[in-house]
Amino acid sequence: MGEELAKHERGQSPPSNPKSMRILGEIGVLSPTTAEQMTQAARFRNVLSHTYGQIIDHGMVYNALQDLERYRTFVLEVRDYLDDIGAIPD
Repeated sequence: MGEELAKHERGQSPPSNPKSMRILGEIGVLSPTTAEQMTQAARFRNVLSHTYGQIIDHGMVYNALQDLERYRTFVLEVRDYLDDIGAIPD
């Protein structure tokens, strides 16, 4: 979702998902705090998907995945943006 919004606003796909979150912060879709939290989450996802399980601290992964508030905030801020630009029908 973040990559598509960034692509729509900038006319080209961002080079990475973390960069798409930064762009959403730069263009005001996300608050600075949410943009930073989602950038970190995207980086964390990249580490998880490109690292073998023996290297990862499973307790750290579990704790990070329990923090769902950042994702809720992301969805709410994107929804507000889409509503503001008239992309969500009444």
